[in-house]
Amino acid sequence: MPLSRSQIVRSKTHRYADATIRAMNVRLGIPFLLLLSAVLAAQIAAPSEVEITAEPSHHLVLENEYVRVFKVEVAPHAQTLMHRHRHDYMFVTLGATRIENDVAGKPPVTLTLQDGETRFSTGDFAHIAKNLSDTLFRNVTIELLKDEEARKTPPPKWDEERGLHVLEGGTQDILFVKDGVRVSEIDLQPGATLPRHHHAGPHLLVAVSDLELRSDVEGQGPMPGHFKSGDVKWLPGGYTHTLTNVGKSPAKLVTLEFPSQQSTALKTGSETIGTVVLRVVISERGKVLGAEVERSLNPTADKQALRAVKTWTFEPAKKDGHPVTVQALVEVAVTSDGDVLRADGKN
Repeated sequence: MPLSRSQIVRSKTHRYADATIRAMNVRLGIPFLLLLSAVLAAQIAAPSEVEITAEPSHHLVLENEYVRVFKVEVAPHAQTLMHRHRHDYMFVTLGATRIENDVAGKPPVTLTLQDGETRFSTGDFAHIAKNLSDTLFRNVTIELLKDEEARKTPPPKWDEERGLHVLEGGTQDILFVKDGVRVSEIDLQPGATLPRHHHAGPHLLVAVSDLELRSDVEGQGPMPGHFKSGDVKWLPGGYTHTLTNVGKSPAKLVTLEFPSQQSTALKTGSETIGTVVLRVVISERGKVLGAEVERSLNPTADKQALRAVKTWTFEPAKKDGHPVTVQALVEVAVTSDGDVLRADGKN
């Protein structure tokens, strides 16, 4: 049957409309496809990010209120996933190596690192670590969990924050202080001893080499320490000791010393002006029998510290399970208000 004039007009109108819609789809579709391609390309170029605890090369070995410690291992010419560091951290290199550090949003940086080299990095960034060498890349990464607190309320300064001490058969190199944490590298030849020193606060030991050590703690006697390269040990504060390499090979270790409890307890409006170190005789009942100044701050502060320490009671030292009278070094913090506080936070 022949089409009527009105049917012919409607048919032409529909064909014109379909052609117009197809043309518009072509014009709109090309920019859309280009935009979609750009988005997909960006997603491919920027790897997805994981938390450090989910990164397969980072193995959590220690966690407390101060630190999270990871042993890191990356195979030759391999790389980590893109992972985020939310805290400031330090890393101790185990074995000479060469890596590429690809921080998100920044150009890659190549690092050549020596055995035992220790570095600090401010947190809150994501990166990929690429091992450029032919050997396994290893380090110990230590996250500082009190970094924000240290920025808001900086701990008191250490009596020494940088310096190289040449020992008989070794060295103690104080590398730097970051977020209130003092970092030192210690090298001891066989038979060499790190002289008598006091730890007011806790510290972390990182074995760079295999270690055969003996710690002679005042009031407690010798304590052996056996560590493999990469091992870590968290040690409490409040003791005085010497440290001897009793092995047959040179010993290399890194220590991270953390502020004692007095560092936070004194943030009450007054400022710490320094510390006095006293040599104290403590009875088998924990009472102070006598005290003298081992390291002076100033005459007024020394008198305040001596007066205060005579009122304190200590945990008695023991030998063979029995309380004994001992001498010990006690750090006494003195504030601008004339208050004093002992290293364990009690006054």
